[in-house]
Amino acid sequence: MKVLEISKEDLKHNINKIKEYIIQNKREDSENIPKIIGVIKGNGYGLGIAKIANILIENEINILAVSTLEEAMELKKAEIEADILLLGGTAEKEELTELIENNIIITISSFEDIDTIEKIYEEKNNTELEIKAHIKIDTGFNRYGFKIEEIERLCTRLKELNYLKIEGTFSHFSYAYYKNNKFVNRQFRIFKECIGILKENDINTGLIHICNTSALIKYPDMHLDAVRIGSALIGRMQVENNIGLKKIGKFYATISEIKNIKKGETIGYSNSERAKKDLKVAILQARLY
Repeated sequence: MKVLEISKEDLKHNINKIKEYIIQNKREDSENIPKIIGVIKGNGYGLGIAKIANILIENEINILAVSTLEEAMELKKAEIEADILLLGGTAEKEELTELIENNIIITISSFEDIDTIEKIYEEKNNTELEIKAHIKIDTGFNRYGFKIEEIERLCTRLKELNYLKIEGTFSHFSYAYYKNNKFVNRQFRIFKECIGILKENDINTGLIHICNTSALIKYPDMHLDAVRIGSALIGRMQVENNIGLKKIGKFYATISEIKNIKKGETIGYSNSERAKKDLKVAILQARLY
């Protein structure tokens, strides 16, 4: 027997605690409370992407973020009524076409993405076509996004795409959970500089967001217009959990065998573990399909 038990009430509890924390830490210079973007990648962290999505929507989280086209389409097939943001950029024509046709908010993170969008628009020859997007800025993660020295050129290209509706601009911290915040501050400063350049060039930046789960807790002054919350929803944290989040799941499995292991004996494939003392271990039938 193996059972994964998820508490809907504990998930709601976590959502409320996150909302409370955001409200308590609202910047004095802002009239608006930052929105929550619910990140439900990896099949909703293994808990069922559509089920988690519906609970988030019930609790007024209406922007959902995923990491793959397949996840976005699964939400569409489940008739999830929320804005769906694909966090990663893509220049693949077939993927971008499917995303646009299904009203998924795309992420533009390279000039190749822009070139492909132009081709799709020209081929469709539809002057009423509106493509929704977030712009990704690379502030030091060195994965997706435009670097600061590319922003002026980006502004020029974006002005050529009058059918493109920019609904957000974001970046991603690489080090938010670590106690040394120098690199976090550097990333935040670069991000703000990029936002400034975009605005100076009359580019609508939409929702501005950079904080992930760890930054939500450690850097409340960086919440901006929205925060992207994923693992905190299920109570999993890389920083100290000081806002009362609960782990929402329990896994139960039947013990299939008990073994007595002597000190020095190895366990598992590639002898990956070695007993430092005499042990009694239980073998669980714990694989989930």
